[in-house]
Formats: sequence, structure tokens, C-alpha cells
Amino acid sequence: MGMLSQSSRFLGWAGMVAVSCGTLSPWAAAIAYDAPVRETLIELALETPLTSMETQVIRQALRILPPAHYQSLRQLEVRDEPTMQPRGRANSSTIILNNTDIASEDELFSVLLHELGHILDLGYLTGSSGEITAFAYGSQPVRSDDPSYDYYRISWAGNTTQLPTARPADFVSGYAASMTFEDFAESYHMYITHQGRFVSLAAQNPALAAKYTFLRDRVFDGYQYADASTGPYPDAVYDTTLLSLDWKRFIQRQQSLPTERALTAVPLHITMSEDDDNPSV
Repeated sequence: MGMLSQSSRFLGWAGMVAVSCGTLSPWAAAIAYDAPVRETLIELALETPLTSMETQVIRQALRILPPAHYQSLRQLEVRDEPTMQPRGRANSSTIILNNTDIASEDELFSVLLHELGHILDLGYLTGSSGEITAFAYGSQPVRSDDPSYDYYRISWAGNTTQLPTARPADFVSGYAASMTFEDFAESYHMYITHQGRFVSLAAQNPALAAKYTFLRDRVFDGYQYADASTGPYPDAVYDTTLLSLDWKRFIQRQQSLPTERALTAVPLHITMSEDDDNPSV
């Protein structure tokens, strides 16, 4: 997984799914920041057709989130790229998934949620009038009124420079320890899918407790998800998206929650193009 540059744009399309994110549910106002939340249209470009169940995975991953979390997402592309390419990449408005190296529906669910963490972090949680900080997204500095800045500085002095006091146990995974933006996306995914494990780790580590609290209180408005985990956790985790989970069981648990925490409706309209051009960035 990785990030696209800010200037990345799609040059071709092979198929499209229009995702109308609809109007806001009561839970959708979870992030009470100044940026308004409006109806959003997401274009899902397919290099090759997805199975109906893979389409369901994408639909359900969006449904479990407050619409504000994918407010800035405009394009989501699924490709069959040569192996060894990142399984997912994102910038502030675009996600590219490489289906070649995604081994299961559960992994697709996890990788997409990780990339949606980047979309939220880089595209929605932004500042404009605060002081310039030591962090930057491409050529754009992160300002002190960016909500994510409070998360970054728990463990980081700069994009890839950890605080002198930081240690490996302060991160939910080895990948999270590689840079600020991956720290946010890995913790975001962990909060949604492995709630119990994150709570357990946070109880033993002040830095993880601060990250968990930030996500719970400032990103999810106090909401805590059902746990999706299906297996024991390894002693060392490099990538949270490879941890075992059952996405179908997870969705069933979410559907049993009280109505005020019900899943947001995300209707899909699917059309396929005869254009076989290979999209590129």
C-alpha cells in the first residue's frame, strides 16, 4: 500500500460504478468540523469486472462509515496490475486497488478501509489558517489547525521522523511506524475492524491510548465498532490489513446495532464500458 502524489490523475477508464452516497444519517455528523458535508458521487473504475460479492465488499465498506469520511473521495479504481505492485494507493481524492495481489474478500475489505483512512486524513481533515508545521503532504504543508496534526504529533516530529521518545510498541503495526500518514491509516483500519485488540493495546501503552482516544472522540464521535477479528494475533504485526477477520460476520454485527448507529445507505448504479484501455496514473 502506498500513496499517490497530489497531482495524480486518471487518464483512462474501462468501466464505471456510480456510488451515490446520499443524505446524512444522524451518525453522519460524527466529525463536527467546519467543512460542510454534502452529497457525494464516487466513480468506481474497473479494469476488469468485479464479482457481485466484491462489489458488495466495496459497498459495505462505505456503508459502515459516516459519509464525512469519504467526502473527498471522487475516484476509486480497481486494476489487475502485475504482482508486486502495492495492493492499494491513495491521495486526497483517489484510491487505486490492485486486485491481483488481494487474496480474499476479507483482505479487499481491509485494504479499502486502510485507503479510506488516507482519504479522510488527507482530503477531509485539513487546515487552512493555522501555522505551518513540520509535516507536509506533497508540496502542501500541514497547518496547525488541521485536526490530523494532533494525531501526528503523538509519535512524530516530521513526516518520517519519529519523536525521540517513540518506540515500536507505540504503533499498531510495523507499517504504521514507517511514516505519519501510514500511522493514521493503519490505526484507522485497526479501530474499525480490530476494536478489541486496539483497546487492549491502548490499555498498556500511553501513545496508543492517545491515538485510540483521538480516533474515538474526534473521528468517530465516541462510536465503537463491533470486532471483526477471527483469529489469534501474532506477537509482531507489520500490516494490519493482513490480520484475520470475517467481513460478512462483521457487517451482520453492525446491522444489529441500534437504529441511531445503523448503516448508511449507499445505492450503487453499475455500468460497464467496452473501452479496454488500460488506465494509468
